Amino acid sequence: MNSARIVARRIADGVKNHCYAGRISVADHRITLIEPGDFAPEPGDIAVSADKILAPGFIDAHGHSDLSLLAMPEAEGKTRQGIVYEIAGNCGLSPFPLTELNRAHLQELYKQYQTALTWNSFAEYQQQLSRCAPALKLFSLVGHNTLRAAAAGYEKQALSASEISTMCDLLDRELMAGAIGLSLGLLYTPGCFADKAEIVALMQVLARHNKICTVHLKSESTRLEEALRDTLSAAQSAGLQKLHLSHLKTAGEANFHKINAIIEALESTDLQVTGDVYCYTASMTQLSVILPAPFDNYDDVKNMQLLQNHDIFRELLTQVRKERSSDYWQKVQLISSAPPFDKFCGRFFSKIARQQQIEPEELFLQLLRNDATGTTAAFHTLSEANMLRLIAHPSVVPGSDESARNICSGPFGQSHPRGFGNHARYFKLRQSQGADPAQIIREMSAQTAEIFDLPDVGAIKPTYEAVFNILDPEQYCDHASYEMPHIPTAGVETLKL
Repeated sequence: MNSARIVARRIADGVKNHCYAGRISVADHRITLIEPGDFAPEPGDIAVSADKILAPGFIDAHGHSDLSLLAMPEAEGKTRQGIVYEIAGNCGLSPFPLTELNRAHLQELYKQYQTALTWNSFAEYQQQLSRCAPALKLFSLVGHNTLRAAAAGYEKQALSASEISTMCDLLDRELMAGAIGLSLGLLYTPGCFADKAEIVALMQVLARHNKICTVHLKSESTRLEEALRDTLSAAQSAGLQKLHLSHLKTAGEANFHKINAIIEALESTDLQVTGDVYCYTASMTQLSVILPAPFDNYDDVKNMQLLQNHDIFRELLTQVRKERSSDYWQKVQLISSAPPFDKFCGRFFSKIARQQQIEPEELFLQLLRNDATGTTAAFHTLSEANMLRLIAHPSVVPGSDESARNICSGPFGQSHPRGFGNHARYFKLRQSQGADPAQIIREMSAQTAEIFDLPDVGAIKPTYEAVFNILDPEQYCDHASYEMPHIPTAGVETLKL
C-alpha cells in the first residue's frame, strides 16, 4: 500500500468557503482521512508552509484538448495553472463517434496534431488517450456536430426521422460508455442546420440519462437574446434537467446591454442553468466564422477548396469589402496559422496587411485559402465590465476555451493567452471583487465538478482522488499575453499521490 500524509495550516477543500488547518492521510492514490486541527509535522509528513494553501486539483470547465493532448500529453499550459481535469468535447466538436461519413473531414481538421483517427467510439478513443499517459484527465462530451456528421455527413441540412434516430442511438451508446453529456455548437457546420425538433430529440436522450447539455449559442452578438430563448425553449420541451452555457459573452459594443438576458437565463427557475467564462476581452475561434453567406454554412475543408478557384476568391473579396469596415480589422488578431503566415501570429490584421502591402480583406481570404482548418484569430470586441459581472455570478465557473499546449508547441499551433493563464487571472479578478481564496478555489474545483457530475474529483474529501494543488495566493498569477501567449503561470505546484 502506498501511503502519505500532508500537514497544512490552510486547507481549502473545495467544500467550505473558508480555509482551516489540518492533516490529510492518503493511501493507494485516494484520500482516506481528514483531521482538522493545528498539527505539527512528524517525520515523513509532507508539510505545506503557512503562507500557502492546500487545494484540490483545478478543473477547466471548457476545454478543447481532445486531440492536442495526444500530441502534447504534458499539457504544460494547463498543468502549470494547476488544472488537472478538463471538460472536453465542447462546442459541438468531439473526436467521436466516427463513421465513414465524418472520419476524413475530422482527420483534415485535426491534421496539425499528426494523429491518425483510427477509433470509432468514445470507448476506443479513451483507450488511445490512456496509452499516451496524459497529464490532464479529460471528461468528454459528445459533440453534436460530430454526431450529426457521423449520421448524415456535413452538407445535409434537413435530417430524416431515421437519421435523427441514428444520432440518438449513437448518443445513447456514448453516454452508456461514460461520456458525460452532449455539447451543441450551433454556430458551426453542420450544427447550424439543426431545427428545434432535432435538438429536442437529443436532449430527451440526455434527460433519460440525467446528463448535461452544453451550448455554444447560435449567436453571441446581434441575435443573442433569440439564441437564448430558443435554447431554453428546447431544453424545457425535452424535460432537460441541466443546461450549461459555454464561454458567456456579449460580442460587439452594440450588444453589451444584452448581458441582462444572460443573467436572466442563468437565474431560470425551470431548470438548472450554469455557465463558464474566460477572463479576457478577446474571443478566439476559427477565422472562417466571419465569412459571409453562403460560405458561413460551409465547413472549413470545403471553403479552403473553394478559395483555390480564382474567380470565387475575387467575388468573395468584393463581398467582404462591402461587409467589413477598415476599422474592423484593427480588432482582429492572428493567433495561429500554417506557413508561410505563421510568422505573423500575434499581430493585428491591419498591421500585417500594411507590411504585406495588401488589403486586410485579401489577407483574410489568403489565410483561409492557405489553411482554413488551422487558422484562428482573436476578436477584440468584448466588454470587460460584462466579463467581471459574469465571473461574480454564483452559477458561473472558469473555462479556458483552449486546447492543451506546451510551452514549445512546435508545429502544433499557438494558443490564446487564456490557455496559459485563464485560471490564475480568474483567481486574481475574483480576489479583487472581495471573494475569499477558499471560495474562489471552490469555484475552480468542486463547484465545477458538481455542475458536470464528475465523480471523486474537485474536492478534498475521503475516497476522492489524492490530487492536490499547493497554491501561493500572492504569487499565483498569469504572465501570458497575445504577443507571447505561451508564458506559463507561476505560484502553484500540483501534487499527485
